[in-house]
Amino acid sequence: METKPTEISSSKMFGGYNKRFKHFSTTLGCSMNFHIYFPPSSSPSYKFP
Repeated sequence: METKPTEISSSKMFGGYNKRFKHFSTTLGCSMNFHIYFPPSSSPSYKFP
């Protein structure tokens, strides 16, 4: 059973946000954590390369 990532925390850094997520990995059979950094210029209308 796959689960959608759930946001655990959000911290403001260098003008942007560092967000921490967790999800359950069926392949590994355990909960996994990962971080994504959203730069200050990230917005729905701005396209990143």
